[in-house]
Formats: sequence, C-alpha cells, structure tokens
Amino acid sequence: MNEKTDGEFSSIIDVTRLPADGRTIELSACASDRDAIAARLGVDGVEAFSAAVTVTPIADGARIAGAFSARLNRQCVLSLEPMIETLSEPVDVAFRRTLDDHQTDGDIVLGDEDEELLIGDAIDIADLIIQQASLAMAPYPKRADAASLVEDFGEMAESSPFDVLKTLTDAGGAKTEKS
Repeated sequence: MNEKTDGEFSSIIDVTRLPADGRTIELSACASDRDAIAARLGVDGVEAFSAAVTVTPIADGARIAGAFSARLNRQCVLSLEPMIETLSEPVDVAFRRTLDDHQTDGDIVLGDEDEELLIGDAIDIADLIIQQASLAMAPYPKRADAASLVEDFGEMAESSPFDVLKTLTDAGGAKTEKS
C-alpha cells in the first residue's frame, strides 16, 4: 500500500473534543477521492467507498467501531479479466496513548478490538478505513466464473536447462564417446 498523498480522502477528529457518548461519523468518497484511494490501494479503480463509525472516548484515547464497504476494480489472477471485489467489513480499533497497561512480558494481549498507539490528539478516520480496506482485500482476487489460463493454453512443459544441450547433440549427429 502506498503512502497517503495530499488532498486524499480525509476526516480528522480531535479525540479531546469528543462528547461523552461519542460521535457518529459517516463517510462517502467522491470521484476524486476514489481515484486517490485506488492509487493508494494499487487497484484499477474504486466504484464506491463508504463507512459509518462511532468514535467513543475511552480512558486513554478513543475507540472507533462501525463498518465500511467498498467496491474495487481488480484483475482476476486466474483469467486476467477485470472483476469487482466487494468489501463489507466491521471496524473496531482502540487508539490508546500507551499500550504498556495491555502488555505482559513483552507480549501484547489481544482482545476483540485492534489497538493502535495514539500520538497527539487527532485521528484520521478516513485513513484508518483505507488501511482496514487494504487488509480486507483478497491477496489473489478470483472471479467466481473464472477459467484458468492453464485450461485455455495448457500446462507448461517441465524442462531442464540441460534439455538445450540434448537438442544440440541430437541435431549434431553422433555423440562422442570417451576412449
């Protein structure tokens, strides 16, 4: 995933200004935002990208919980044809100023939510959702109806680098024997 560029889809929230019962945020990317997101995710295009989350203050930071959905233009790894990958995933991330209270002997204790270190007072919700989308994307996207190129073109013959030498001796006539 590429780094965020200036002017890209952004929604920054100050965690020190959150009401006690939290704040609900709904995001929907416009066409230029979707182009920037596509470039960042390394996909051919983004047809839709939206999220609805609630940001709630916690003792040492904020918790972001909700869901996002996206429709990404990808390329099938089997047929190399264009395809749409649809993502619809929950989000549950706690941003904490320190993670030390949640560690034991250097091992982080994992709960139901992901934890991130909160640096400063601001969290970019849109950036978090883009990161979550990158984690949810299929590493090898496949169309449901895709036929493998192997079916169209056949298996590659297994060969050895020495096969070239064999063709030289076969084409050159007789082999020489050591005396």
